[in-house]
Amino acid sequence: MWRWLLVCLAPPLTMVAVAQPELDRSRQLSLEQAIRENQDRLGRRQQEMVDLEAALGETSGLLDARIAARDRIAQELAQLRIARDRLSREIADLEGERDLTLESIAGLEHNLEILKVRIQTLLANLHRQRARRFGQILAQVSSLHELRVRNHYLSLLTEQDVEVVNQLDATLRQLTEAQVELDRQILDLEGKSAELATTEVQLIATEEDLNTIIAALETTREGQLAQRQALLEAQNDLEEGLADLNQQLQEEITRLVTLENELRRQAAQARLDNLERERLTSEADRIQGLIDNLTAPSPNTLGFVMPISGGRIVASYGENNNSFVALQAPAPNAAVWSAGAGVVADASFIGVNDGHMVIIRHSPTFFTVYANLREPEVRVGQRIEQGQRLGFLGGSSLQPNDLLKLLVRIEGERGGAFVDPVAELGLTSP
Repeated sequence: MWRWLLVCLAPPLTMVAVAQPELDRSRQLSLEQAIRENQDRLGRRQQEMVDLEAALGETSGLLDARIAARDRIAQELAQLRIARDRLSREIADLEGERDLTLESIAGLEHNLEILKVRIQTLLANLHRQRARRFGQILAQVSSLHELRVRNHYLSLLTEQDVEVVNQLDATLRQLTEAQVELDRQILDLEGKSAELATTEVQLIATEEDLNTIIAALETTREGQLAQRQALLEAQNDLEEGLADLNQQLQEEITRLVTLENELRRQAAQARLDNLERERLTSEADRIQGLIDNLTAPSPNTLGFVMPISGGRIVASYGENNNSFVALQAPAPNAAVWSAGAGVVADASFIGVNDGHMVIIRHSPTFFTVYANLREPEVRVGQRIEQGQRLGFLGGSSLQPNDLLKLLVRIEGERGGAFVDPVAELGLTSP
């Protein structure tokens, strides 16, 4: 109902700071922020470490696979070299056999040629001497039987020579066939040796490629290991920094707890002092009320009384765009009087800036407002006499306890407006 008062009372006339014990937690907040940032960085480093470990494991797996492949190729190369050496020995043995066979063939061919020459000469001689020899045999034999025997041995001599030649030819053919077979075997072995050499060259090339890949993988792994070491060192630094920040935070929390306990002790002591002060103030207010009742102000020419005995105007209506006048009492916590008779329209606490407020409706359209009161002595709906005490000053925590904010509002058909209290109530300063 009275929201318009919050607007007009918002700008305080005089701001008086009231000391409130408060803990300075800026360092704690700064340390907690630094800890959160370090924890974030530590989390990122740990994730980088996980990723690097995965990459390192993959690199190690590839490296192991390549090394295993290289070892298999090395074994194959060793086996190929063994096979090649075996083939080389077999080729050498076959070549030795071939050389021996060639020597045997050469000897046989030489003997065969000699034998052929001898047989040819023998045959020629036999042909020339056949008739004469036959005549001599006929002359020397005494019987037909002797002739047959001698003729038989002459034929045997010729047949033996021919048989030797035939045997030599057969042996020569066998040796020649053996030579051909040896040449064929040598060619086969040389072909296999060439294949082995080609395979060996391919395997050597593959082995070199694998060595290159292994060297690159080992370089990559060394780089990853160095990176992991750097990350571990950075992680250790972050953990040490985090531990140091946690230690500082614990020290700061301990300091703040100690300070808080001290402030609570001081606050508890202050509350005891306040209770005693309130008791004394209440007693002083009671006595002041007795005095005020004896010295209550008299109505002025407009029929209103000054809300504060001996009060003076220290801030005018419209000054700094104010909708009120400020009256200063001769003493703190002075009594506040109703400017005229009426009914209490509102009595409530409107905040630490203006304390309690009392609104008196003097007519359906005319209202007076009193702010910066402590807890009022009147209640809503209560009928008030002119000059009746409404309460005491000092309800605001931010304004002096000897100032009264006084407003006058006039309501009309088109709404209400605050007007100058000095002109409407006929107020004057002493």
